[in-house]
Amino acid sequence: MTTSTRPVPAKTGIAISNDEEPGTEGSYAGPVLALLDDRARTERILDRLEVTEDLTERADLASELVRAASRHEYVVERAVLPALEGQRASATCQPAADGPVPTDDFLDDCPVKVRAQLLAVLDAVAEAPPPQFSGGGRWEAMHGEMGGHCEVRSQGPKREQFRLFCILESAEPEELHRRGLPGPAIAVITGMRKPWMTTFGPRDYAGVRALSDDYLGTMPRRIAR
Repeated sequence: MTTSTRPVPAKTGIAISNDEEPGTEGSYAGPVLALLDDRARTERILDRLEVTEDLTERADLASELVRAASRHEYVVERAVLPALEGQRASATCQPAADGPVPTDDFLDDCPVKVRAQLLAVLDAVAEAPPPQFSGGGRWEAMHGEMGGHCEVRSQGPKREQFRLFCILESAEPEELHRRGLPGPAIAVITGMRKPWMTTFGPRDYAGVRALSDDYLGTMPRRIAR
């Protein structure tokens, strides 16, 4: 199994493998983070509509929802999609000849907006890794049997949930070199999706851990470039 990685500036202490330095021309993290904020605003409106019975408030919320949807589409069409066009090759690692890349397979199956959101969060973490990047619920450290992993979160149509599972590669320069990494990195192991208000089962997480063990058990790391 070959794993995707993404680079962070060396000064941050955590890296991901990407041919572009964060913040260079063509970066789409800014537009997509704006998209995430719009989506969160829409979700808050929808949540309120589900509970309020006041007709005046419902009418106001409906008007606000229309405005939010219009802004959302504007951001996607005028900023996100143009910025995303042609960026995938540099933002995600490509399959290598020695094995499949589960992350690429997962991202290929994601809706375009969800894929853009997931990649934008990874870019944001790369530019300001923990603890500088608080995550805002989109990047979370995992616990228990999944300790040592971090999770990138996104929500798609019908509130379907999308997750990327990552490992932070941070060590002394000599050790990173031994691992075949140019610097600290975020190794993106694989992704999963699930319906709203459901959970992944023990077998699902066991599959992620098996891929992680395979990745961590190789030296140098097998990384898609």
